[in-house]
Amino acid sequence: MKLYKCWATIALIVLLLCAGIEYLSPGNQASLLLNLAFWLGLGQGCVALIAVGELAHFQWIQSLKAYLFRIIPLIFVCALLIPLLLLQWNLYPGSKLHSFWFEPDFFIGRNFVAAMLTFLFALRYKAASISEHGPKRTWAVLYLFSFVLSQCLMAYDCVMSLEYPWFSTIYGPYFVLEAIYVGIACAGLICFFVQRKAPSIEFSKAQYGSGWMMFVLSVLWMCLCAFQLTMIWHENLPKEVGFYKLWLRNIHGIEIVYATVGLLFLIPFLALATRNAKQNRYVVACASISIFFGIWLERIFMIGLLVPVDCVAVLVKLLLLLGFTLWTFSACECVK
Repeated sequence: MKLYKCWATIALIVLLLCAGIEYLSPGNQASLLLNLAFWLGLGQGCVALIAVGELAHFQWIQSLKAYLFRIIPLIFVCALLIPLLLLQWNLYPGSKLHSFWFEPDFFIGRNFVAAMLTFLFALRYKAASISEHGPKRTWAVLYLFSFVLSQCLMAYDCVMSLEYPWFSTIYGPYFVLEAIYVGIACAGLICFFVQRKAPSIEFSKAQYGSGWMMFVLSVLWMCLCAFQLTMIWHENLPKEVGFYKLWLRNIHGIEIVYATVGLLFLIPFLALATRNAKQNRYVVACASISIFFGIWLERIFMIGLLVPVDCVAVLVKLLLLLGFTLWTFSACECVK
């Protein structure tokens, strides 16, 4: 109980600091949205990885779940930060429309409720999964449902609406896939540090399983990108083509695209192509770090090239949320 109170206190401090930064930041800028798009996906993706692993009967996930569940407070913090998007409401072109869907209260409310639902379902799922009692599979399914809903709203509402009326149906599945992808990258780093401290057969299997899933998802990620671009160009959809042209015409647009493809596909795919590579904790850790940087860079591509971003505000919020995440892991380790 003391640990939960400590989580709530530090979460409130992070919330107040981020709110202060939003007030002090000059003009309309998307530093908060940029961080939310990354950190909410990380928090939700780690728990989604456990749920998928247990529903699919992956034995190696059992040794990792106690560590991955420690990131649940990050979901709570991100949910609390969502209402602060109202401070930058003018970033959205839809804010000028008299539409029920773009009503500020409904817009923020549905995203907040979806994120908070994932937090509550994650807590119930964690209790059932750790104790191995109760309807564990039921809570896993409910969590995955809320996870998909929350990530789709983040994609369609918070990110895609920045370039209204542009629309892409694949954005929701894209965010869902990337959230699980970054969750697997987190699992790979956990395996690296645990194996370095106390090597064990269980974590060797978890490391191999994480490396295998990273390899598979690197291919799925590339296929999803190729499918989207193929459909756009083949069907000659002028609005979607124009939007991608706008991205690529940016002074750093094409370089970010190449770097993102390299970090999210080429490095994990080539590094983890062999069985021996998946058994090497250094290779798995390097692939995990590549995925973290790739997802972050892609969020910059999606958001930072469309709307103004205060670099100092982005960095401060990044450090705050990173510090909170690392603290949750270390606090759980001390309690353990």
